[in-house]
Amino acid sequence: MNKTFLPFVVLASFMLLAAGCSDSSSETNQNSGEESSTVSTEKDSGSVSKDKETIRTYLEYEFTGPTKELSQAYEKFYADGSDRDRSILKTYIDDHYKPLVAENDYPEFVNVGHVLEWLGMAQRTGYELKPADIRIVKDESGMKDAYTYTFQVRVEYSKEGKTDTAMVTGNIHLNENNRISLIGNVSDRSLRSGMLSSFKN
Repeated sequence: MNKTFLPFVVLASFMLLAAGCSDSSSETNQNSGEESSTVSTEKDSGSVSKDKETIRTYLEYEFTGPTKELSQAYEKFYADGSDRDRSILKTYIDDHYKPLVAENDYPEFVNVGHVLEWLGMAQRTGYELKPADIRIVKDESGMKDAYTYTFQVRVEYSKEGKTDTAMVTGNIHLNENNRISLIGNVSDRSLRSGMLSSFKN
């Protein structure tokens, strides 16, 4: 993680934990066995479909916006004086992410920055994010006690009328209840460096 934003992420995570972390799309089979969120033709059945729906929802939350609702929550979270309200951002995170994450893993999931990681940076640098394409593939060699998937997201990031594209990839593990238990091997250098480069200038 870039040192410029480390304090931002750590502070946000600390504040959220201090406040207390309480307790469809369609798919297209590509030639490679992958599926894309941008085209609708065919649906999986059973738990695989639910798994992909969970992963897709998480990725869409992470790479869409910041929405007006989220921007207002950030403004309240970092406001000075009597206008400061930390509960709004926590409520936003709980409403969007808690249904997707395994209950026991949720506090750490928030603490390590798996929520609003890219949207927080977009908020600070003035970018808008949009997932142009999402591909999710089941990893048959994954853990036996969980479903393991690899994902690839082509993200459009826009600012002042200019749009660039970056690729983010990684792995997501889910438990038997179709909830996220672990995210790893995330590669987001092109998106991160793209947004940070203009922020530094």
